Amino acid sequence: MTARVEVRPIKRDEISAFRTTISGAFGGEAQVADDPGDRFVAKLPLDRTRAVFSDGRLVATSGTFPLVMNVPGGSIRCAGTTMVSVLPTHRRRGILRSMIAALHQDAREREEPIAALWASESGIYGRFGYGAASDMLNFTIPGKRMGIDPTYDADPVTLLEPGPETTAAFRALESRDRPGWFQRSETWLEVATLRDVPEDRDGATAYRTAVTGSRNNPTGLVRYRMKEDTDSFHPGIQVGVSELWGTTPAAWAGLWGFVLGIDLITTITADIRPVDDPLLTISTEPRRAKTTITDSLWVVLLDVGQALIGRRYSAPFAATIEVRDGESSEVWRLEMDRDGTKCEPTKTSPDATMDRRHLGEAYMGRPRFSQNVRAGAIEMDPDLAAAADQAFHWHIPPFTPEIF
Repeated sequence: MTARVEVRPIKRDEISAFRTTISGAFGGEAQVADDPGDRFVAKLPLDRTRAVFSDGRLVATSGTFPLVMNVPGGSIRCAGTTMVSVLPTHRRRGILRSMIAALHQDAREREEPIAALWASESGIYGRFGYGAASDMLNFTIPGKRMGIDPTYDADPVTLLEPGPETTAAFRALESRDRPGWFQRSETWLEVATLRDVPEDRDGATAYRTAVTGSRNNPTGLVRYRMKEDTDSFHPGIQVGVSELWGTTPAAWAGLWGFVLGIDLITTITADIRPVDDPLLTISTEPRRAKTTITDSLWVVLLDVGQALIGRRYSAPFAATIEVRDGESSEVWRLEMDRDGTKCEPTKTSPDATMDRRHLGEAYMGRPRFSQNVRAGAIEMDPDLAAAADQAFHWHIPPFTPEIF
């Protein structure tokens, strides 16, 4: 007998089942006792969720946050795809595809030209048009093995009190020009970024926040927590950095110098760092930092025309591009110069043919058109690909400060 399948937003009394399904898919336990649903709804409006019910049972989850995201030279409305899960008992039935299609249709109706996500597995989302649009660094640093080169000026650091003072510092230092950075509201900071409860600490301290500059006018910020290193024979501390940002060279040097100088450190971990983090330039022993690089934000252009018009470019460019979606495709004429950007559907023969995900890869300013031509992934004249790389490139590398 064929199961009755329904894709729809959840209701408030289904929040617990929604969370339990997510936890079951990712191998965790749902923590719902401290929140009857208020925090969930504050972060993710219920009408932006999409769940799959099989014979009345919730078996798959997803949703989109209403984000405003920085793009090269501006900002754009973005559907922040999140909480995507399918129970192991219901995989390979087309459930994920139908759920993603529902999310994308909802975003188009809300006039959100792009969607973005953090991919739990890199092999899943390319088929839905998402391309890896940015990378990030992860640092693991042995304690007392690195410092800041004393030839660099370093600002002093002040610890903040938790609460309004910390929230105000985060708000003051939100980036307005880095592609991939989404604008975190005071509500988002309260229920997501700055949320700090004992059950999430794994034996570590509460988060501590320090700034350079003044309390009322910070020039940089670091948020970190500490944990006793039980693997060390002598007293030792593991330090975990969740965010570290400076707006001046002296702020960067002061903040990193503060972290590297904490007493009794055995290990510092700093994940989700921008690829242009100054640490490896200003430190005395950059080789001491074990550095890994991985993909971070994935982007899909839901409305190619509005998305491409919504960002700026680094050089003039013109081409007719066929954008493929599986067995279907659409052709767009893209023209950009000093007077602006035009992108309109056309029926003329294309100069280039590529999957939608290849535009997503390039959208935040990290294009790989020439690389994809060499790999045989797209059909494009090499000279035209080189011109596209120059036009789509942006001088500030893309970065997203937290997983959503």
